[in-house]
Amino acid sequence: MAVAEEPYGVPQASVDDKGRLKLPVEFIAYLEAFGGKKLFITTLDKRQGRIYPMAVWQSNLNVLRNAADKQMAARVQFDAKVNGDAVDIDDNGRVLLPAAMRKALGMTGREPVWLDAFNGRINLLTKPVYEEFTRDSDANRASDLTALDTLENFR
Repeated sequence: MAVAEEPYGVPQASVDDKGRLKLPVEFIAYLEAFGGKKLFITTLDKRQGRIYPMAVWQSNLNVLRNAADKQMAARVQFDAKVNGDAVDIDDNGRVLLPAAMRKALGMTGREPVWLDAFNGRINLLTKPVYEEFTRDSDANRASDLTALDTLENFR
């Protein structure tokens, strides 16, 4: 598995009326660095989507199989399956978002989403969640920057 550099930024993307998400080129490269065009897409919290390269999702399943809290692991795995599906990146760089996930996230048709690469996956943010994160960032910016200034080696 190649080492993948997380894409910079949180670009806006769009979901078409058929539920297909057009991925930016750098996000496709990031996902493919983990082993190909096969993905698992789901939501675990019914707030934001998660796009996993299949190798990363399989690693998560192994973590869940070995989790000390078997009931928690079973619930998370159940939610992931109910709201998700395995998909491929098509030749046009699109992925079909699972209908159950779109419903759980309140997605109704053509709409903007924002993509945030993190720790081997891509978080898919709907407009209400993106706006919530933006408000939280705005409200806490001064204290966050003050805290960063106290961290060793942060420049």
